[in-house]
Amino acid sequence: MTEYNDIVTLEFPDTIRTRPGMFVGNFLENGYNDAPMNLLREVIGNSVDEFMNGHANHILISLHEPDNSISVRDNGRGIPFTHNEDLDRNNLEVAVGVPHSGAKFDKGDDSVFKFAIGMNGIGIKAVNALSEFFNVWSYRAEQMATCMYKKGILQVKTQISKNQDQDIGTYISWQIDQELLPFQYQEFQISRYLSEVAFLNAGLTLEFKHHHLEGAVSNTVYHEPGGIIDYLETLTEGKEVIATFPILEYSNGTGNQYEIALKVLFGASESYWPYVNGNLIEMSSTPVVALRQAFGRSVLTYIKEHVQLTYHQKKIDLETKDVRSGMIAVLKVLHIDPSFDAQTKTKLINRDIATMIQENVPDQIMDYLLHHHDKAGRIVIQTFMQARARIAAKNARENVTQGPRKRVKTLDISLDLYTPPLIDNPDVNDLYLFEGQSASGVLIEASKERDENGQLYKNKVGVLALKGMSFNSLEVSLLRAMKNEEIALLVKVAGLNPDEPEDLSGLNYNRFIIATDVDAGGYHIQTLLTTFFLAHFPGIIEQQRLFRVDTPLYEIENIKSRKKIFVYADEDREAVIKELGFTSGDVNKKFTVKRNKGLGELSAEARMTLVKDPRLTPIYHEDLEEMIKLFYIFSGAKFIPNRRALIFEMGLDQET
Repeated sequence: MTEYNDIVTLEFPDTIRTRPGMFVGNFLENGYNDAPMNLLREVIGNSVDEFMNGHANHILISLHEPDNSISVRDNGRGIPFTHNEDLDRNNLEVAVGVPHSGAKFDKGDDSVFKFAIGMNGIGIKAVNALSEFFNVWSYRAEQMATCMYKKGILQVKTQISKNQDQDIGTYISWQIDQELLPFQYQEFQISRYLSEVAFLNAGLTLEFKHHHLEGAVSNTVYHEPGGIIDYLETLTEGKEVIATFPILEYSNGTGNQYEIALKVLFGASESYWPYVNGNLIEMSSTPVVALRQAFGRSVLTYIKEHVQLTYHQKKIDLETKDVRSGMIAVLKVLHIDPSFDAQTKTKLINRDIATMIQENVPDQIMDYLLHHHDKAGRIVIQTFMQARARIAAKNARENVTQGPRKRVKTLDISLDLYTPPLIDNPDVNDLYLFEGQSASGVLIEASKERDENGQLYKNKVGVLALKGMSFNSLEVSLLRAMKNEEIALLVKVAGLNPDEPEDLSGLNYNRFIIATDVDAGGYHIQTLLTTFFLAHFPGIIEQQRLFRVDTPLYEIENIKSRKKIFVYADEDREAVIKELGFTSGDVNKKFTVKRNKGLGELSAEARMTLVKDPRLTPIYHEDLEEMIKLFYIFSGAKFIPNRRALIFEMGLDQET
C-alpha cells in the first residue's frame, strides 16, 4: 500500500518530460503525426494564430544541419515581456515556461486572440521541456527581450535591450532532446505541413530555409491565395470529377464559422481533410460527422423527391454511405473556443459547428443539385452502382458463411509441395505461400542458413508450393471451394477449421506470407489468395496475419566491391544508381544491373532477404465489409456498369 510519504508531486518541466506522450503524442516514432512534428506544429501554430488574428503575414522556418536545430520567426506582435506581478517573473518566461499560462484563455471580440489552436497553455511549454535548448526572442516596438532554457530549465533570465532594427515579432530556436526523442526532422514532412498551412491561410507567406551540412541553403516559399479551393484542386489532380460544389460557408455572427470545398469523384472511396483553427483533426470529429450526414441525407432526399426511378431502382434500399461514394472535401473551421478530447488536439468535440453544418449544408447541396441536373444525374448513377455492389457483397458473404456445414474429407499432404518448419511453434512460425515448386525452392534453400543467433531459419519457416491458383472463391461456399486441391491443401497445412471458420485456435502458423512473381500472373494469384481468406476465413485478415513479401526486382552490383543493392520498383532504379555515384554510362563498367523476372532468378543474396529481413506488406482493411465490397467490384460475377473504369480509378486512389 502506498504511504503518504511515497507520493510525488512533479513540477515543470518534469511533468512533461516524465510522460511526453500525454502532451505531444507518439514519441516512439517519427511519422508525420508523431511527437517531433507536433512540436513544430505548436510553435508554427502560434505564429499562424498571429496571422488569423490580423497581426502577421510572414513566417520564416529554418532547419539547420548537422544539429537538426530549427527556428521559427514571424512578424507578429511579439510576446509581452513586462513584469508579471502575480508570479514575480517576466511575462516572456511565463509565456514559454509556466504551464497553463498565456493570452488565449479569454474569448470574444475583445480578446487578444479571437481564434487560436492552443487554448490550454501547454503547447509551447511542451516544446521547451522536451528540447535540449530552447531560446526565445521577442521584438516589440522599441525594445526586444530574450531568455534561454535547457531541457525546460531556465538558464538565462529575460534580458531586455533596445530593438535596433525596429522589426517586431517572435523568434524561437530549439533542438529536440535526443535522449527523449531520438529523431531528426525530415524536410519532406516539414514541406508537407507548410503547404497545408499555406492553403488553409490564404494570404499568409511561409518561407522554409534548409541549411545543409555542406553549407548550401535551399529556400522554398509557400503562398496559396486560392485557399482551400486550390487545396482541393491539388488533392484531386488527375482524377475524374463528377461534380464540383461551390464553396459552402457560414458564420453564426459570434465568430464561429466554416468553409467547405467539396467534390464528388468517380470512385468508391470517400476522404476528408478537416482542420480547426489550422490544425488537422480526426475524421471522427463532430464537423466531419455532420458533413457526411448532411450530404448523405440531402442526396437521398433529392433522389426521393426529384428522380424518376426505374422499377429495379425502387427495390434498392439506399444508404448514406452509397451516396457518399467518391466524396472528397476540405473543411476549414474557425472556432473561438475549440474543445478537444486530448492535448494532442486531434479530435474536436464541440457540437455548435456540427449544428451549423446540419442546418445549412443540406439546403446548399440541394440548391446545387436542382440547378445542375447533369452533375446530379451522375451522382445518382454512381449511388445506385455502389448500392448494388454493397448488397451483392453482403449477399455473397452470407452465402459463403451460412447454410449447413458438412465435414470436409481428409487430405494427404505431399512433402514435394509442403516443407514444414523444424520446430513446431505456431506463435512465431511463418508459412510462405509460393506459386510453383521451383519458386518455393528459392526459400527452402535460403532457410537452410542461420540467423545472427546461430539458429536455422527453417526452424520457424514453412513453405507451401501452390501448383496453380485459378479458382475465384468469392461467391461460393467453403465446401465447394475446398473441392479445389490447392485450397484444400492450404486449409490443411495452415490449420484452418473448415467446420468452424471463425475458430482460429488451431492455426499452425502465426503469419501467412504470399510470395509471387512481380508480374500480372503473380498479382492475380495474390488477389485470389486474398479473396479466399476474405470470403471464408476473414479472421486471418482481421487479426492482421496475412502479408505479401516484396522481392527484389533489380540487383545492382558494384563491380569493384562486389556489393549488391536491391531495388524493388522500376521507378527507383535510376535514383539508386545516382545515389551510388554512377551514371547510366557506367553500366557493365563500374556496375551491373540484373532484372529478376521471377522468384527463380533471385541470386543467393537476394534469396536471403526473404527470410533474413523480409519486406512485408500487410493485407488488411479496418472495415471488412467495405473490403468485401471492393473485392466484389473487382471480381464479382454480377455485372457492374463501368467496372473497368472504376477499377482503374480506385487503383489510382489507393496504395497497394
